[in-house]
Amino acid sequence: NAFTDNGKLFLGGQTFHAGSLSVGAAGLVQGYLGNSTINDAIVNAGKIEAKGGTLSVTGNVTGAGVLQADSGATLSLAGAANVAKTVTDNGTVTLGANDSLVVTGTVDPTSTGLFILNNASLLEIAADTGANNKMSFLGTGKLAIDAVAKFGAGAGLGTYTGPLLQNFGAGDQIDLKDLIFAGAAVDSYTVATGLLQLHSGSTKATLDFQNSSLGVGTFQLANDTTGHVLLTHS
Repeated sequence: NAFTDNGKLFLGGQTFHAGSLSVGAAGLVQGYLGNSTINDAIVNAGKIEAKGGTLSVTGNVTGAGVLQADSGATLSLAGAANVAKTVTDNGTVTLGANDSLVVTGTVDPTSTGLFILNNASLLEIAADTGANNKMSFLGTGKLAIDAVAKFGAGAGLGTYTGPLLQNFGAGDQIDLKDLIFAGAAVDSYTVATGLLQLHSGSTKATLDFQNSSLGVGTFQLANDTTGHVLLTHS
């Protein structure tokens, strides 16, 4: 069976299953209390919001809608291939092992929450110019940044602000998808600030790492197989 939501679907610790779920442009799916679960794939043109507790979605979320995690709440995505145009994260957005989330538009720059990448999960972001959200690698996760100039603000400067990258270690990867590998180099890493400065030609990139989680070791640059930079640390 298929279910279409053009209004409001509230879950307060319940499990919803209809075979498939479509959320219209004016539609809202909200988990507001306890541990709520949607055991369906969702085509989302509206908003899926974790307002309280944990809202888990076991199927793929696709479409040009909004994903939102409010303060103190968790949105858990366990579908293998999730897509959203906009993500507002003031709580926690977590990806399951081997699962992905592609943000085709932007992470709301006012976001203050946490993205969690588990084993072999992928978070790909077209734009995130915010300074107060965080991305934590819990396992061998991969972050793909489509445009280095749209990830944080002030790339190439010591005054750069951007998402804080936590627990980045052996096996984790950051794919800088518009930084050309030929001629790419690390300019500096400042332990006191956690800022890593890179360049390729005239294009500059900066990443803000949680310096206490890196420990000893070095950054390595490799070809991501498309001619762009794949960053690791060991």
